[in-house]
Amino acid sequence: MKCSMAKVLASVSLLILVTAACSAQREYALPDDLCGIPVPTELMKPFLPAGDTLEQQETESFGGGMLYGCSLIVDRSATLTVRGQWRDTGFTVQDAAAEKLVHRPDRPRGSSHAVWNTGAAAVLSCRNQEKEAHSYSVILATPHPDKEETEQHKDALLRFIDVYSEALVDSLPCAEK
Repeated sequence: MKCSMAKVLASVSLLILVTAACSAQREYALPDDLCGIPVPTELMKPFLPAGDTLEQQETESFGGGMLYGCSLIVDRSATLTVRGQWRDTGFTVQDAAAEKLVHRPDRPRGSSHAVWNTGAAAVLSCRNQEKEAHSYSVILATPHPDKEETEQHKDALLRFIDVYSEALVDSLPCAEK
């Protein structure tokens, strides 16, 4: 009798876990921008897990106006974070990746973007005399994907940063692009 009761309890527990996993969904509206920068919703979906609430937190102009930040937070956990910074001449996408301790990022041929398992970077041409800058770097950070989803995650990061960086540079006060 003990054995069959244990089997019943195990079966019920498994059923509850499977039901909970299958019913996990987004209870929040998907955004069409990232802190005011327009981005197609489809490009953000891979980074937005199931949950009840979505919050956007923007940190403008910290570091004397040289740095910018924006995070998408689902149920109090950051799922996508963007950091931007004005840069001097010669700053490269490899330099941006190295700041995140990524020393061997993937870099698609012919692209100014770098991508790795948990993020991506782009360096945009944007001259701004007030900031004494010649470019602007953008770094995306995400939680680590499941091992079997790493390549799809990197593809999604690359698609996202490509579109986001173009929209972002249009919003920046660049004297020259």
